[in-house]
Amino acid sequence: MTPELREQAGALALAVEHGLTEKREAIDWACELVAREASPSPELLELAGAVRPNPPDVARMLRAIAARPDPDLVFRKFLARVRDAVRARADIWRVVTHVLEELAIQGQVPAPLAGRCFGFDDERSLADEGVYGTVDAVEADVRAFLETESEPSELTSLLAWAKRFVDDAQPGWVECELTDAEGKVHLFREKVPVVTSENLDASSTYPRPVTLACQIRGQRTSSGHAVVEVDTSQPWGIESTEGRTSFVVAPQLLVTAERRLAVPENP
Repeated sequence: MTPELREQAGALALAVEHGLTEKREAIDWACELVAREASPSPELLELAGAVRPNPPDVARMLRAIAARPDPDLVFRKFLARVRDAVRARADIWRVVTHVLEELAIQGQVPAPLAGRCFGFDDERSLADEGVYGTVDAVEADVRAFLETESEPSELTSLLAWAKRFVDDAQPGWVECELTDAEGKVHLFREKVPVVTSENLDASSTYPRPVTLACQIRGQRTSSGHAVVEVDTSQPWGIESTEGRTSFVVAPQLLVTAERRLAVPENP
């Protein structure tokens, strides 16, 4: 398992332990990795196969997967999860101030950030009581901290097309096509569960819409049109048949958790 995935496991453990991520998300993460890896570790298999575990058990299993990741990188990945949670649920920032203080007390916050994490909960309490400052100002400070100090990358997926079934070796493999912003077609051969929740096999009707997990690296304008630079090596190590992982695509191909695209007609 790569250091990146171990750091993800460590960040998930913190988020599950403190009630900021559902345990189901952690189990789904493990299941995707099991489908992806040729020889998944016993620790990964334990989490993927867990039946109704409680959050502390899930956190424990995630830490076993993480082993000894870089704690600073784990914390910044954790902050990215917190940032996304606050973006989705405006009211959760109050809980976050308490969680950050707890982590600082436990020594799980990098030294340069510990002071700020210690202070947010006290600042919120003083503002709530009308003693000092305003609630709006504290909330703005917390949000700014999360945006500034969290891992900046954004995970998303790309719309692609499974053109044919190529191998029935478990769990089944399909050949997929991605068209970049210049109209070039890139081929990928991937395990079925990595690109779709459908149970595709040789008898399925093709082409079928699928998604390729990726990380946004940047956005810019090319020939007067907006384009997005993405990296498919994160989070699941997807690469084209030519070994490429970096692509420039039209923004219409992005499929995020907040915005699921209507599937267009197959080109």
